[in-house]
Amino acid sequence: MRFGKELATSILFCSALTSAPAWALDFNATANVIVTTALSSAEVAQVDFGTIEASNGATCAMDPTAGNALTGTSCTAGTGTLGDYTLTGAAGANLLVTVNAPAAAVNDITYTPTWNNGGALVAAGVQGTMANPTGTTTLNIGGTLTNGAAVTPGNTSFTFNVNVVYQ
Repeated sequence: MRFGKELATSILFCSALTSAPAWALDFNATANVIVTTALSSAEVAQVDFGTIEASNGATCAMDPTAGNALTGTSCTAGTGTLGDYTLTGAAGANLLVTVNAPAAAVNDITYTPTWNNGGALVAAGVQGTMANPTGTTTLNIGGTLTNGAAVTPGNTSFTFNVNVVYQ
């Protein structure tokens, strides 16, 4: 009889070792996210310097904080057209804007864009914080053209990158 009692004690001991521990925990957790309006842009007008002279080292500049007046030795007209872009996003959210120069000269002309941040002139490659109180704001871009020695007459266009993200 003693053998049966020992067997029963062993079975109880083994089943206690294999049952779930009493200190287990099961609970629900929370994950949060804020969903905001996607950023978008619309081109109203492209940057346009009009006609310039093909003089080595000559420049033509359009300061976007001062309107569309052209200054420099290669400008043939008094005014150009500022790049005008409408940026749309969440009202009240600040935007971080960077206007980057083209990777290389085109037709031996270097274009260095600048942009207007609330009346402050911001250079190419420099990030600025732009207020967006209503959800729609305007980005004006101008810049400077600098001629090299091998400029040839004809139409010349530059492609440059504008990066806009929420702050």
